[in-house]
Amino acid sequence: MHPEIVRDVSGACDICGMPLVKAEDLGYASNTASVSDAPLLVPITAPMITGKRAVVYVEIPNEEEPLFEGREVILGPRAGNFYVVKSGLEEGELVVANGAFKIDSELQIQAKPSMMSPEGGGQVGHNHGGMKAATSQPVENKKVVNHSISTKALDALKPLYKTYFTIQMALASDDFSAASTSYKEISSQVKKVDMSLFKGDAHMAWMKISEAVSKAAESGAKAESIDISRSSFVLLSQAVVELENSFGHSENKDYFLTFCPMANNDKGAHWLQTVDTVYNSFYGEMMLRCGEIQKTLVSKSGKGE
Repeated sequence: MHPEIVRDVSGACDICGMPLVKAEDLGYASNTASVSDAPLLVPITAPMITGKRAVVYVEIPNEEEPLFEGREVILGPRAGNFYVVKSGLEEGELVVANGAFKIDSELQIQAKPSMMSPEGGGQVGHNHGGMKAATSQPVENKKVVNHSISTKALDALKPLYKTYFTIQMALASDDFSAASTSYKEISSQVKKVDMSLFKGDAHMAWMKISEAVSKAAESGAKAESIDISRSSFVLLSQAVVELENSFGHSENKDYFLTFCPMANNDKGAHWLQTVDTVYNSFYGEMMLRCGEIQKTLVSKSGKGE
């Protein structure tokens, strides 16, 4: 499960606690292995993993200009910064290590068959491994009460939003360290918000949301890998989206509700951004533009009581 944990002796995994297994049992090494027995590897940034499918873009040789074809491959275990390739590629073939998603997106825009939309057609939204397109997903599935709160209360939420967006962009940039630092910061910030600023039903709503933010932030601060940090971001985003739906924001700019159907183990996940171009926090550079902007959330600046 965590091939980046390597030891010279037997023991337990530092991340999940499961017993370590011999590297040769996973095909990584063998005392008697020859060069011909070595597994074929590709960088982890090369495959586009869509549900049960994995695809790479392979350069077509002997062309006047660089041309690429999509190739479905079967992956084996992850080995550090690489995936083992069981089938679909041959040694010496050149694959796109960075930018495969951009190639696929361009094919979709041209309504040509692509690996994210194998049948082609005019739809630009992704069809991830037989899933419904992102545009078919509802923006919100539950009724949310928008509470009227004072300008002072709205302003008290600014630090939370600011740090949330720092986490959002850190994960989109694959910066685990920056995300971890900001998780700790937002955990402290939520405790400093004066709960007396929220009156009546708004007070109960704030208590519920602030607890959810705290739990998610504490989980993210303890994360030992970027994958776990991204799992915590699912929960944090749920709480922050509810925060925006319930109270709004006073920063003098719009926020954007964004959705990726592949996030959260193909269950889909929403998050907020301050820009109207998708920066996918769940996949980072591997699929930075995967998702869609579903809604513009207008600032309440100057509209509080």
